[in-house]
Amino acid sequence: MKIGRGGREVTFDWEPTLTSAAELVRSPRGTDARVDGGSGRRTTRQRQEEYHAWMDAKAAARAELEAEREGGYWSDDD
Repeated sequence: MKIGRGGREVTFDWEPTLTSAAELVRSPRGTDARVDGGSGRRTTRQRQEEYHAWMDAKAAARAELEAEREGGYWSDDD
C-alpha cells in the first residue's frame, strides 16, 4: 500500500485482520448479541422500584423519629 503523493510516497505492507465489525459479533442470524439482554443494566422499572423503596424507608425513619419526639424520648430541654 502506498500513502502520500508526489515524491513523498511511503510504501508498507498491511493486511487487515477484520473486514467489518460484524465479524466480531457471533450470534444466530436475525439476532444481535449487542442488543439482546446481557447488558447487566437495571431497567427503568427496577430503578423506579428501588427509588420508591428507598423513599418509603426514609419516610418510615422520619415517622419513627417523630414518634420518639412526641413520646418524650428526647427533648431540647437541658
